[in-house]
Amino acid sequence: AEAVRSRVRGLLVASTGAEIDATLAEAAAQGTPAIRAGALQVLLARDAAKARPLVVAAASDGDAAVRSAAIGLLAAGSDPADEALFLAALEQPEVQVAAAEA
Repeated sequence: AEAVRSRVRGLLVASTGAEIDATLAEAAAQGTPAIRAGALQVLLARDAAKARPLVVAAASDGDAAVRSAAIGLLAAGSDPADEALFLAALEQPEVQVAAAEA
């Protein structure tokens, strides 16, 4: 199953067209937590213009899995602004509570 997911993710990253970005942005906003996290990863890998604001917003998402995925994406980012966003995300109370519970 993971191999199939990886292949699908690769195809989505390589595909062209604004419609794909719009569909992924919709999935990132409205899907299940797993779908939202995956859509954020693909959008960021596609370097979609919509990706950065969605990842930043997801860093304070109410769902821990989405929040964790977004913070991980910020931590792995190559944009120097990502470091500041990552550190700001770590300061959120819900992130601190999750870290304390882990």
